[in-house]
Amino acid sequence: EGPAGARRIDIFPAGDPTIGPIPTIDSLATIDRAGLELQLRRDAEFLMTERLSDGRFSSQGAWYQNSFPVRTLLAGHELLGVPAWREAALELLDEFVAGQLPNGNWHASYADVKHCPKSPPDTSSANLADVGSMTLAVALAATQVEEPRRSRYRAALVRYADSISLPNQLAEHRLSLPLHRGDRHAGVDAGGAAPAHR
Repeated sequence: EGPAGARRIDIFPAGDPTIGPIPTIDSLATIDRAGLELQLRRDAEFLMTERLSDGRFSSQGAWYQNSFPVRTLLAGHELLGVPAWREAALELLDEFVAGQLPNGNWHASYADVKHCPKSPPDTSSANLADVGSMTLAVALAATQVEEPRRSRYRAALVRYADSISLPNQLAEHRLSLPLHRGDRHAGVDAGGAAPAHR
């Protein structure tokens, strides 16, 4: 499809047709539990080494970019018992939870990005994908922390679910992307109010 005279071309050369897109299990190298633990330790130590001076992991100020290291460090602590990894993750999650907006959502980014201390938070994106990846990290941590932190995390998650994610759930149980780069998408009307479940 497309304009008259248009044609489709491959960007990359065709691969070997005898090899499927997913390798067979027996063609993959295996690793034992000790090897897995060693790799997890290497990954967590790398994250701790590369952690920014402000305790964050994203030089662009995007919360979702912090969610992956946070979940890795929490899992690393759970499996290998390294308290410093847990504390680094929780320090960041405490900051995220404290920044919850009055409507129950969070900004997709934080204001004081390194080298731009006066930049405002990104108000054009507060969507379920980016913010949702951080709420997943909060939910994981809520199972591992003590009071009063546990209650604070759970309250933030319930507020987010009730105010943001559940009202934007579509009839087929998928979630919309309500606000991304200033554009409203399916699941939120033009006035910004979330509709009832569709």
